[in-house]
Amino acid sequence: MKQKGFTLIELLVVITLIGVLAGILVSVINAPVQRARAQDGVKQNTMSSLVTALETHAAMEGSYPEDPTTSNYVKNWPTSDYNYARLVDGTFVLWVEKSEYAGQCYKYHSSWGYIHSCTLSCANNADKTGCTPL
Repeated sequence: MKQKGFTLIELLVVITLIGVLAGILVSVINAPVQRARAQDGVKQNTMSSLVTALETHAAMEGSYPEDPTTSNYVKNWPTSDYNYARLVDGTFVLWVEKSEYAGQCYKYHSSWGYIHSCTLSCANNADKTGCTPL
């Protein structure tokens, strides 16, 4: 006599597959994480534009501005999230907090030449500790 139905193993395999697919789906469409990643992309792009404007100011005027909001090369300084400091040695540092990870930032120092992603040193100095180039 042949019985119809599924074995316990078959049911467990199907339930496991559904669980794995649901886990992948939740991680892919996690709205807060996706929003934070998008905001970080905007922050990186804005920083790139600001760096270009500040470096142009230095090339044309001979030094970095004391206050970037008064520079003719920086059209619109973004919100207060972006921090600028002109250092004693005449260089500058620019940094902004990441959206996704509190305490981490994107940071640019005029002597580095490119933006870094930093996990430790988000201050107005040239410290590269915990920073990796983007």
